[in-house]
Amino acid sequence: MSALNCLSSRCRDVQEGRPRPAPGSRLCGRCGDKLGRDLAELPRLHRDLLYALSAPERSGEKVRATGYPGIPFNDRAARVRGQVVGVLASWAELVVQERGVRPPARDAQALAAFLLRHHDWLGGHEAAGDWADEVAELISACRRVITPQVIRMVPIGACVAPGCPGELNAGAQSTIRCTADPTHVWGPRSWSELRRRLERVSA
Repeated sequence: MSALNCLSSRCRDVQEGRPRPAPGSRLCGRCGDKLGRDLAELPRLHRDLLYALSAPERSGEKVRATGYPGIPFNDRAARVRGQVVGVLASWAELVVQERGVRPPARDAQALAAFLLRHHDWLGGHEAAGDWADEVAELISACRRVITPQVIRMVPIGACVAPGCPGELNAGAQSTIRCTADPTHVWGPRSWSELRRRLERVSA
């Protein structure tokens, strides 16, 4: 079962001329351990991307408008969130088909937990290198979106609270805050309400 070399294209051991796959695996011990840590971290990063949905993107990339007037939408964060679930689901499907087990729910937490349970089996699979590389790329993609270079505030408009003189700004963690009153805060779950109030103000 063991390959001559660790199959991960990112393997430092291969690059240093010391390719030593672990017994029963097609990955070296270092890559196998890193893959397990990365897989355990992906659900948290997937959740963190939710907070980046309304945050300005890095390097001047565009944030498009949503159906909620004045509320920006980070396309890159949404795209990477979809990639996390899509990639994990494809590997989970491989496990289900080849091992005859029940499939997990299609969400990042359930998929990652399922794949961790089959971590050793996937490490010995002929596609182990692709598996390790794709998970590593997901980690990198998540971190590129989540780690802010500069936190900017995106102006939304006048605060919708009666009599409030403040302005609403969208910033980190997908939260819209008032400049005058710190209790005037709207998270993603409150956007529907905020949208209706913004529409009434602008009518």
